[in-house]
Amino acid sequence: DFMLVLATNRADDLDPAVLDRCDESLQFSLPNDECRSSLLMQYFNSYVRDSAQQHNQQEQSIYSRTKSFFTRKEPFLFEINSDVMDCTHLRTVVKETAGFSGREIGKMMVALQSALHSSEDGKINKRDVNNILNIKTKEHAEKMKMVCSHTILEPGFTNSSELHSVSDRLRR
Repeated sequence: DFMLVLATNRADDLDPAVLDRCDESLQFSLPNDECRSSLLMQYFNSYVRDSAQQHNQQEQSIYSRTKSFFTRKEPFLFEINSDVMDCTHLRTVVKETAGFSGREIGKMMVALQSALHSSEDGKINKRDVNNILNIKTKEHAEKMKMVCSHTILEPGFTNSSELHSVSDRLRR
């Protein structure tokens, strides 16, 4: 006996013969505000804050301090401004990520981690987060346009203002 579990957010791309062989199916909707808030903090802590703390601990180890002594270079420490992902900022980010999947939220935090690791000064602030949020929001909007342009329009579809509501129905 065995069980095969398939997971996709693009079931319409699967061959009908594959779908016909699935005995059970579950639909997971996109995360609501509360869930996005939890995901944002979980991924931020995991990918950004914990990563920065681990890096800083390594930079302050005996080995790194000895190396710094001989190379005359100060340790390169990461710093995350205190207003990054505080309650006020988190509410804004939650609102801006409406319609994002958990994977998109995770990718956004990986991008933030990359921005921290590639920054010249090792610092990240609210502006940096908002820049990445803007990029990811635009990517999300473009993805939704692509999804909708590849679907058969529903009867009664009259203009582009209905584009978002069609994509919402497709995701449900």
